[in-house]
Amino acid sequence: MLLEFRVSNFLSFADEQVLSLVANNYEKGLAEQNTVAPGLPGLTKVKVLKGAAVYGANASGKSNLLRAVSFMARLVRDSAVRLQPGEATGVTPFKLDGDLISAPSRFEATFVAEGIRYRYFFALTANEVVEEGLDAYPKGRNQMWFRRRRGESDQQAVWEYSSPELHRDESLEAKTRDNALFLSTAAQFNHPRLGIVYRWFQQNVRFLNMGLPGGVPSVYTGRMIEEDADTKATVLKLMQAAELGIDAIEAKREFVPVDPQVAAARGWSIASENGGSVQAERLAIEFLRQSRQGELVRFDLDREVSNGTRRFFAALGPWLDVLQNGRVLFVDEIETSLHPLLVRELIQMHQSHNREGLPSQLIFTTHSPLLLDREILRRDQVWFTEKDHGGATRLYPLTDFMPRKDEALSKGYLAGRYGGIPFIPARLGR
Repeated sequence: MLLEFRVSNFLSFADEQVLSLVANNYEKGLAEQNTVAPGLPGLTKVKVLKGAAVYGANASGKSNLLRAVSFMARLVRDSAVRLQPGEATGVTPFKLDGDLISAPSRFEATFVAEGIRYRYFFALTANEVVEEGLDAYPKGRNQMWFRRRRGESDQQAVWEYSSPELHRDESLEAKTRDNALFLSTAAQFNHPRLGIVYRWFQQNVRFLNMGLPGGVPSVYTGRMIEEDADTKATVLKLMQAAELGIDAIEAKREFVPVDPQVAAARGWSIASENGGSVQAERLAIEFLRQSRQGELVRFDLDREVSNGTRRFFAALGPWLDVLQNGRVLFVDEIETSLHPLLVRELIQMHQSHNREGLPSQLIFTTHSPLLLDREILRRDQVWFTEKDHGGATRLYPLTDFMPRKDEALSKGYLAGRYGGIPFIPARLGR
């Protein structure tokens, strides 16, 4: 469960920007459905939001917020195993300020893993990690588990520990490269305490880009329905509830001649290769619909199904996985090629889901004013991105404007009251 995310000097973010998923005490609407009370030590009265919507004009930085979270999770997951000694970290600083190009980029996440609150952060340049730290709150009070920072004189890292929960391991310190995270390195050697934090980033943070060219790959949902009959029944029920005209779904393996690049892009396994001829094992998804004569007619998902239906099906797998396993799902451009009512159905399915001990969260970007509805989102679940005159993104919540409980949020948004919309100085052709 994510409580807060902070980022600075990354892509379009110059100064530190904060996304908070801690519910405020003044918002009473949808209090039970859209919030979770985790009962954390020291935060027993705090409720956490099940998700947030991020609005903003094109190129305002809302997708960059998801990229920032993705970069942090990817570096935790891969820096110790994917980056070679001396290889660049891959970070992209804010480029419109010459002072920031060579300055560190900073990332910080506060989250709950296995019932304990943690705060993990790091700062890095193109070549090295200059700062890293982890705090834990098992009993409500801060425990500083470790600090790592670049030394000023001999450039050797300086390490600090002040909690009995984590003892110094000089061998692990020595194995941590300048361009890799200590958390990532420790996990590779099965560190018992740091492994919990590592697995949160590795397993519990997921991403879905609905605006991908060619659509969202459906192979993930396909594998889920192939492997589990209950999941298959749930997916069919949801698609029938969306009135997409589907009577049955089947998943089967088949071998097809294919270009190797196409197979790689679609997640197909190369089965055989003779000269220039390549065959790939493809998971074929077929939708069945009853004809006028009462027979079931098959429609291939990749070739004979509309974009909207295909995207809805592709989204259901990650959606169900998040709900069943209590993960955090970040979705970019949630409304792409989907009818607004289908988007509402997906969001409400998530918000109304309540699994004891495994609360999931949904953070998504959107342009759709139809989702600014008090029956779907609380006011403290709505955020905006906007760029200043220097090209830097500012992230701020709707609650900064203190909208009335009965205020028409969609109307106020389109009128520009909250910002986060494009400035159009003159209509084309007039």
